This record gives sequence, structure tokens and C-alpha cells, in this order.
Amino acid sequence: MNKIETLIQKLCPDGVEFRELGEIGVFYGGLTGKTKDDFSGGNARYVSYMNVFSNLAVDVTYDDFVKIKKGERQNIIEYGDVIFTGSSETPDECGMSSVLIQEAKEPLYLNSFCFGYRITNKAAFLPGFLKYLFRDSSVRKEIAKSANGVTRFNISKKLFAKIRIPIPPLPVQQEIVRILDNFTELEAELEAELEAELEARRKQYEYYRDALLTFDNKPDIKDRQTDRQTVRWMTLGEVAFYPKSRIPADRANRNNYVGVDNLLQNKQGKTFSDYVPTEGSLIRYQTGDILLGNIRPYLKKVWKANCDGGTNGDVIIIRLNKECEDFIVSSGIVA
Repeated sequence: MNKIETLIQKLCPDGVEFRELGEIGVFYGGLTGKTKDDFSGGNARYVSYMNVFSNLAVDVTYDDFVKIKKGERQNIIEYGDVIFTGSSETPDECGMSSVLIQEAKEPLYLNSFCFGYRITNKAAFLPGFLKYLFRDSSVRKEIAKSANGVTRFNISKKLFAKIRIPIPPLPVQQEIVRILDNFTELEAELEAELEAELEARRKQYEYYRDALLTFDNKPDIKDRQTDRQTVRWMTLGEVAFYPKSRIPADRANRNNYVGVDNLLQNKQGKTFSDYVPTEGSLIRYQTGDILLGNIRPYLKKVWKANCDGGTNGDVIIIRLNKECEDFIVSSGIVA
């Protein structure tokens, strides 16, 4: 029997208590009444969507600022609060959490695309425990179930409040945090070593990439002095275009319908779509086209089509124009 099991048997022999989120805490929203100009030259720090999405614990050093007037009424994040992202292209990415595990030295505000959750009895939980709890796979599955949508999913606060979480005794929480923090520290050390190696490889790659892809920018196809073939320079508009032709929605199926939700991150292609529209029309793509997710481009959702099909306005289609295609074929270039 390990230490955690021993503590549970000793401190809660009848089992760990579970409660619904709505019973033990309250939700609050992010910034309200702000314009784009308010996020330029701001005087107060706020927590951005990516700060929440990317970190188990809120990073209070991020340089994200917003203008806050004296006496302005806005919700302020408190020590121990859990912050959640409100929406995403897939339900599995909704409700990503981050916890404020240290006292903020200044007022800290929340962006309008996230929402906060505050435990009423803060003494019942360690913030360090909460940062792991809400990223646990079983809790993440319940959070995903609270998301509704078709092409974009949003958290339902009503369903979210019904999620049940365990409330283990504090000594149990402390032991869980100790173990997971040790793993996290070890992982960080290994990542640092790997990052140094990756950085060296990246610099090597960039050197050879730049050496191989640096050409003289000459307007003529041939250098008149040496009569040697040079690189042809073209604008992007000469190379490709955005096709606008459409097909009926009833020609789409799980395999050939592409939305942002079934494009995979980091250029890994696509998967079958869980949603296929049955009415209206779709933008037509064809084999060889490049499809890019037009929402949160940093996810690098890119796919080179290996079939014909349809997509929606959240996906950009890029097609090589005929002139460029003919030039590639005649030049013997492999695309």
C-alpha cells in the first residue's frame, strides 16, 4: 500500500467525497466593455487565452496589458482561482484550465474569451492540486461533454456546473502535488536538454535551408552576361489562387468533408469528420489543393488534398494556377 492509499484509508475510510462544481464554487466572466484600443498601451496586466491554454499554472509574468480606469468595475482573479477557456474548434480543446497558484502582486484581470471559477471554501483545496485535477484525463472528458456546437464549440455553464470532482483531504492533496511536481521538474530538465539539442539542429537546418533557397532576384529568366539559367521569380498571385466553385452539400461524406475540427495540428493531415452538412452548398476543393485552417493559425492545420470534396468558410483553399503548374511540369520540378 502506497502513502496516498494509506492516507485515504486513514483520513477518509468511507471514500473520497465528490461534489458538483456548482455546489462548491461560483463562476465569473472576463473583461467587459473593452475595445481593441484598450489593449494598446494598457496599465493593468490581464491573463490571455493562450496563457490559460498553454499553462497548468497562470504565468503572471506575461506582458499582456489592458487599460483599466480608476473605479472601473471588473472581475479580478484571486489566488486559487481556476481559469478556463470558453470555446474552441473541437470539444476536446474546450475548457482548458490554468490555476493562479501564487498571490498576485497587482490586480490581475481576465480576457473575455475565458471564464473564472472560484471555490467558496478555499481552505478545502490546494491550488497546486487543482492545477493537476482539471487537466486530468477523466475530468477533461467530463469537461468536453459540457461543450456544445457544430463548427465551433462553446462551454455550457449549466452543464459545466454539474461536473463532479473529488475533494480528498489536504494531506492527500499535498502528497499528490509533491509527486506530480517532482515529475514535472524532471520533465522540465529533460525538455531543457532536448531543447538545447533541438536548437542546435534548428540552427543547422536554417543554415542549409537559407543556403539552398537563397537566389539572385533577377527580373530576367537568364543572366545576360553568363547566359546561365536563373531562378524565375513570381508573385504569390501568379503562383496560386483561391478557388470559389461550389458543390451541393449532399455530395459530401465523412471522408471528403473538411472543417477546422477534423484538420489535424502541425500539418498532420486530417481525420474523418464527425459532422457533415446536408443542406446548402460547400466550397469545392480538388486533389492537389492545399487546405489551411483559418482559425487559430498557430495550430498549423494544413493538408494537401488527396481527393475531391467540399469545405466551409473556416478553411482556406489554395490552388496552383495553370500557368505555374505548366511551368513546373515543363521544368521537371517535382511539387
